[in-house]
Amino acid sequence: MLQRIKKNKSIQYVLFGIVLYLNLLALCHVDKAKGLGDNAGETIAPIFYAIGTGILLVRYLKVQDIRRKVCAIIGGVLLAFSQVYGVYLHYVNNLFIDAGQVIFLLFVVAGVSITTVPLFSLLFEGIEKARDWYAAATAPNPAVPRLLFVKYWVGIFVCYIPVFLAYWPVNFVYDAKYQLSEVVNNAYKIHHPLLHTWLMGATYNLGAELFDSVSVGISFYTIIQMLICSAAFAYSMWYLYQKNIPKVFRVIVFLFYAVFPMNSLFAISATKDVLFAAFFLIFFITLLRVCEEQEKLQVPLMILMVLSGVLMAHFRKNAVYAMIIAIPFLIVATKEKMRKIVVLVTLLAVVLISNVLQNSLIDVLHATNDEGIREALSIPYQQLARVACYRKDGLDPAIYEEMLIYWDEGFEEVYNPYLSDPIKGTVDIAVVESNFVNFVKFWVKTGLKYPGEYLESFLTNTIGYWYMGDVAHAMCTGDGIAVYHSLIGSGEEIEKQNLCPVVSWAYDPLFFYGEYKETPILAWLFRSSTYFWMLMVYVLYTLYKKEYKRLMVPVISILYYLSCFVGPMVALRYVYAVVVTMPIMGYRILKK
Repeated sequence: MLQRIKKNKSIQYVLFGIVLYLNLLALCHVDKAKGLGDNAGETIAPIFYAIGTGILLVRYLKVQDIRRKVCAIIGGVLLAFSQVYGVYLHYVNNLFIDAGQVIFLLFVVAGVSITTVPLFSLLFEGIEKARDWYAAATAPNPAVPRLLFVKYWVGIFVCYIPVFLAYWPVNFVYDAKYQLSEVVNNAYKIHHPLLHTWLMGATYNLGAELFDSVSVGISFYTIIQMLICSAAFAYSMWYLYQKNIPKVFRVIVFLFYAVFPMNSLFAISATKDVLFAAFFLIFFITLLRVCEEQEKLQVPLMILMVLSGVLMAHFRKNAVYAMIIAIPFLIVATKEKMRKIVVLVTLLAVVLISNVLQNSLIDVLHATNDEGIREALSIPYQQLARVACYRKDGLDPAIYEEMLIYWDEGFEEVYNPYLSDPIKGTVDIAVVESNFVNFVKFWVKTGLKYPGEYLESFLTNTIGYWYMGDVAHAMCTGDGIAVYHSLIGSGEEIEKQNLCPVVSWAYDPLFFYGEYKETPILAWLFRSSTYFWMLMVYVLYTLYKKEYKRLMVPVISILYYLSCFVGPMVALRYVYAVVVTMPIMGYRILKK
């Protein structure tokens, strides 16, 4: 039969037409699920998509490299799953209503894969050509210019000054108000990084004591953060210069770090994620230098590795977990036996020192933990609440009664599919802690009865991390860059001044009113999912080229990104640390 198809062009054309028609049907169903007209088949756009798919498919079928085809299938099918399931979670909000729905969605995924699989193959082809360009454009650099790091540092810092003046003294957003409230009331909590809270409080109090202005004081915090961020980015530029990257690539990376609004705005924003990203980037580069590139183990390099690792650990606990899990991969990336031992000891020292310093801060600041396991169990709370919310009519009364042990009646009314903060805020933590084993048993028992709701709960809560068309996370949880001003609610308030109206004239519409979400290209660059798929392309291309060593160190970025899936919400700032490593990942994938 296969031989007959191969010899008969007419049969091939018919089969090709059937495949494209299935693709067209799948695209129409996805559009219909989005609510684009009562009958998506009446629109002409899917026809153009199908024509484009046909061109891609012909190109894909001509590829002789089996590994490339297989890796393209893996990436394309995963992308199709994310797009189809993302659309249905957004607009239908029920993936597993019955067996028919499950089977139907699998067929839709197969139809969309007809587009996404050849697309991944084309991406791989594009990277191949970019590699050839990179090799041709790379020329041996002269010796590293004197004070190169300082020049990059000053250059990036100066580019941040206009944005700083426009939002002077700080972009006071997110959790900053809660942290400074702890300082004002001398009631520190370990829910937020103590080192970050202390730093903000120290500058706040310094301004009150020396300048009679907390606004002036908090501006010192912003300047310190700008200095640290620009230093981390300058270190990245210095590292890339040493790797003889083409000049045009250096210019693009410099503009990314110095001018791209995400970096300039985050540099002046009072959130722990910014300093964490800076230390994560430095730590990431030192791991490359020590583990993979086998640089001489000089004292300054090892000190930098330990210092950046310890500081990174103080700003994000899940980074520590990612690092611990990544240790075997980092050891594999390291060649010499003695160097393996040094790397292992150094990474364990990072964990030990960070724990000792954290405990010291807790003692000095008399910090308390009144959250208990509220944060750690945000996913189980969300899953149980979804069952109560979407299955209440047919829910076993005994299950609902047991839920009321941990919540007050009507708790499911605050359920938000995209954000677990409302539901976890209503749980009785004391009851959960005193009945922890029973709670876990109850959670497992309910999950076995309603596995579909549990899976949907997890997928919906993390949708912004993997679905490229996502907008609900932006509406519900303020993903992207926020520009507003919080009030502490106690103590002297920070007063904002606009000292550079030209910047705010451009930035306010984009980020205060959220117009970046409607701006082509910029909208994609401010979505967390974009960087997830960049990582996926990197992983699959590396597997395709059998360059397995190039996966060992970046696994810490991949693990950290995945750890964000168990958080309470989707937020670009959570994965900002991965974003700032993208120039390094770009260099690694382009260099043969």
